[in-house]
Amino acid sequence: MSHEDVQEFGKATGKETIANKELETALRARAKDNRITCAEMFAIAEKLKLPRKEVGNAATALKIKISNCQLGCF
Repeated sequence: MSHEDVQEFGKATGKETIANKELETALRARAKDNRITCAEMFAIAEKLKLPRKEVGNAATALKIKISNCQLGCF
C-alpha cells in the first residue's frame, strides 16, 4: 500500500450503501458535508422507530461522521 493509498483509506466514496434504504435516504438528506449532528440522528431514530444504535451503525457504514454527540451515544 502506497502513502497515497493510506491517505485515501476510509474516505467516503459516495458508493457506500446499506440494506435499509429509508434510513439511508434520511441520513443522506440530513447530512451536510458528510456530517450529521447527534440530535438529528436521534430524530431519525424516533421517526423511523429504530434503535439509536442501528442509526449510528448505518451512519458509520455510510461513512457519515457524527458531530456534536451527546455523551458518546453513537
